[in-house]
Amino acid sequence: MKNNKNRILLLLGIMLGVSGCVSSSGVDENAADIEASRYNTQAAAEYYRQGSIETALEKAEKAIDQDDENADAWMIYGMILASRGNPEDIDNAEDAYEEAVSLRPEDPSIRNNYGSFLCGQGEYRDAIEEFISVAKDRRYHKPEAAWTNAGTCAMRIPDYINAEEYLRSALEINREYAPALWQMAQLMLERDKALPARAFLQRLEAMGQLPAEALWLGVQIEKNLNDQAAAQRYADILLRDYPESREAVMVLEMREAEGND
Repeated sequence: MKNNKNRILLLLGIMLGVSGCVSSSGVDENAADIEASRYNTQAAAEYYRQGSIETALEKAEKAIDQDDENADAWMIYGMILASRGNPEDIDNAEDAYEEAVSLRPEDPSIRNNYGSFLCGQGEYRDAIEEFISVAKDRRYHKPEAAWTNAGTCAMRIPDYINAEEYLRSALEINREYAPALWQMAQLMLERDKALPARAFLQRLEAMGQLPAEALWLGVQIEKNLNDQAAAQRYADILLRDYPESREAVMVLEMREAEGND
């Protein structure tokens, strides 16, 4: 077990995936337990996606009891513990992730998820190393996701120069990769480059409906460019499509403050 670090979990929201491969001893008499462990791992992942954390935790623990060499079970166990957020669970989550990595160190999906955990704990440099390793691994089916994760994590340092390099690497692979476009729009605005920020957000908007966070970003970009009509358009869409969102509240507060000026 690692020494307690008393860190607060800050989820990055970047990659959840269970590969479905199960490490096992290959002994025939253990086949039933191994299959049951695989089933419970998948069930744990599904309960986790649905937000049923305690049920997911029970399924993951059962999967590990049935096959303690099941790397996917250790990984989803780590994800579930991390989501609970208290210091003891965070330490145990780190142990679980490290166990998953030790069981299947060549698996880029596991390392990508481990990188997300590390970034959430503020271990940015270690996380970025994991993401870059994954992005360069030809076995990984979605390198643009790993590059985007690296860029997102670099922004939190903040290391804007490398963040832009990583995000552009993602867009070179897939110029329509929405998470990279979203992060680039945010990055450009943070670097006081509102025109490029607008361009990236427009590319994202051309792909479909923007989420509330992106619409609020649009408001900020257009206000930075002194285009009040465009800012109003984003604000109106936000209030119409996401009236209960945190961003809608911010729009109303902004309008109230402007009305009092």
